[in-house]
Amino acid sequence: MGWCFSSIERERSLAFLSFFHLQQTMLILDSLMHTSLSLFHLHAAQDSTHGCATNLLLGSISVIFVSLN
Repeated sequence: MGWCFSSIERERSLAFLSFFHLQQTMLILDSLMHTSLSLFHLHAAQDSTHGCATNLLLGSISVIFVSLN
């Protein structure tokens, strides 16, 4: 009986972790989408902000990869 309980608990834990990782991934993608839109508006407003916008995008991507690890 103890083996069945631990197997069920393990499945629940795996399901929770999968949901948690999916939720984190959705938040990261949402953040990246907002960053991309902000960069587009910045670039459209002033061509001189392109360097700054590129650095902001690269910084955001770096944060995403660190978050995934």
